[in-house]
Amino acid sequence: MRHLQPTHKSGVLTSKPPLSIPDLQFYTFENQRALNHVSCLGGLYNQRINLVPYNNTLVMKIKLFFAIFFGSLSMAFGQSTYQLQFEQDGQTIGMAARMAQEQTNGVAMVVLLDGEPIFREEWGLRDAEKALPVTDNTVFQVGSMSQPVAQFAIFRLVKEGKLDLDTDINNYLQSWQLPENKITRSRPVTIRDLCLQRRGFKFPYKPDGFTKGALLPTHLQLLEGERPAQNPPVRLKKDVNRSGNESFSTALILQQILMDYYQQFFPEIAQQQVFEPLGMKNSFFAAEPTVDQQRDMAVGYDDDNQRLAGDFMRYPELAASGMYTTAYDYALFVQAALAALEGEDERFLTQSLAKELLNPENSEEAMLFNRGGTNFFWGGATKGFYSQFEADALQHRWVVVVLMNDNVNWRFNGELRGKGIELAMQQIANPTMNPSKSDNHE
Repeated sequence: MRHLQPTHKSGVLTSKPPLSIPDLQFYTFENQRALNHVSCLGGLYNQRINLVPYNNTLVMKIKLFFAIFFGSLSMAFGQSTYQLQFEQDGQTIGMAARMAQEQTNGVAMVVLLDGEPIFREEWGLRDAEKALPVTDNTVFQVGSMSQPVAQFAIFRLVKEGKLDLDTDINNYLQSWQLPENKITRSRPVTIRDLCLQRRGFKFPYKPDGFTKGALLPTHLQLLEGERPAQNPPVRLKKDVNRSGNESFSTALILQQILMDYYQQFFPEIAQQQVFEPLGMKNSFFAAEPTVDQQRDMAVGYDDDNQRLAGDFMRYPELAASGMYTTAYDYALFVQAALAALEGEDERFLTQSLAKELLNPENSEEAMLFNRGGTNFFWGGATKGFYSQFEADALQHRWVVVVLMNDNVNWRFNGELRGKGIELAMQQIANPTMNPSKSDNHE
């Protein structure tokens, strides 16, 4: 999702005491399932929570309670002393009320400044039906935000001289090759072409996903458009992508280049070449996550806030949409690119290559991330999830990542990112301000 523009709304960040458990006693709930969840959680934390009946009036929905409840617990256990607040019609509301308005079950947010977390917080539930809270280990589907990670692995090989940005991709493809036609014979497709989406593949924008239990296609079946794949075969239809319409065909090809080079499956490549070196301990690619991988996964919810059948869609188009990660892990990935730009870490990209990929003279030719004004950004949307990050494209100092199990809620996500950027700007302007970091978040 290269061209999704940053969207912010005004708001304020304030420091205030956390809501105490007794303050929750006035909330009522509309169904027995909610009562069961509250009873269970109250026992876990050795607190009694009184539920006061109030005829048939719904004072607060269950997820508003849990957003406040777990937010209070996180504050009690030493996370950031800052609480997000929102100005609406002359009134100030907190994160819990804002999440209830948006019918958002769970959110994870991280702000890095100069590589260090100055704000790292989670709210609400990763699984509303089981009353499981979002924690710092909760992994979310991040959709198209998978693509920069695959490109990062490609660019690492470019840095090592194993690949070239402007060489015919068929020189690197072994198990499958892009079929030749009049267009490719006149002008071959290159890695630079793929990363800039500038050739006309006439292919779907993003995968639709597969339901639980469905037969999943192999990677070669995806490239050839053979059942059970849902996409057409990957073929170059026009020399230039004049429409600007993007597709996930390019990610499929880049994934095949990596698999042919390393002679490994793509999840193993990402693990060894990106995740392990960067310390991304809670990230993986999977078409069908294992039981262990699903243990800390967020459940997806549709536009009507209904749990997705099978909890989430399956995406065998791994480099396009198959990544699962935490907000903190993804922030580490973005930070690695910023560090390369500063010449502070050239393990993966040299400074000159990083500048070519991220800060070319023409911002439209930025390859690793989108460049919009003074910010880098990228977003991802799978069914039931929405994610996006923004980062400082000028001084390379801050990174903001927001993940949520809410179906394509770009507006709320943008509102939260705006607050994260505001906090980073406040910290830069007043270095003595010291938002506390959690002892639990190492």
